[in-house]
Amino acid sequence: MLGREALEQEIRAFEKDGVVDLNDLLQGARRKNHPLNEQFEWIDSKAAHLYRLQQAAALVRRVVHAVEVAPNQMRLVRTYISRPEDRLDAPHVYTRRTIVLSDETDRLDYLIDVVERAHGNLESTGAAELEPLVQMTEQALRNLQRERDGLSMSDAAE
Repeated sequence: MLGREALEQEIRAFEKDGVVDLNDLLQGARRKNHPLNEQFEWIDSKAAHLYRLQQAAALVRRVVHAVEVAPNQMRLVRTYISRPEDRLDAPHVYTRRTIVLSDETDRLDYLIDVVERAHGNLESTGAAELEPLVQMTEQALRNLQRERDGLSMSDAAE
């Protein structure tokens, strides 16, 4: 496994005028002695299966339904969601949103995961104009984690 700096160096080798063409990267990585070679699945049948799983996940993510988020205000949301523990234990599993949100611990874990990913995306831009949102997501994370910790303590006390 390549470290962050080694990976960056290998990726930069494919950069032309600030742009990395993934076709060029893939072509270079095909060489068995290339450091990026082991990062790819080269057995076509396995690669095809993994690609079809990505396609299946995209289909599942397109299934939406309307929920009321405020009086007289509806929003389309995904019917099936990928829970944090599912991505670790069973990465090709999606759970009905209503099931996840009906359990308080699962709900908080899911919300923490969503906010962590949003925070990471905002933070990684390095855009000064997004800094207020970065701070808001940090505060939201602290609040959700505090709520989850409080729930864990009350469960332990029972």
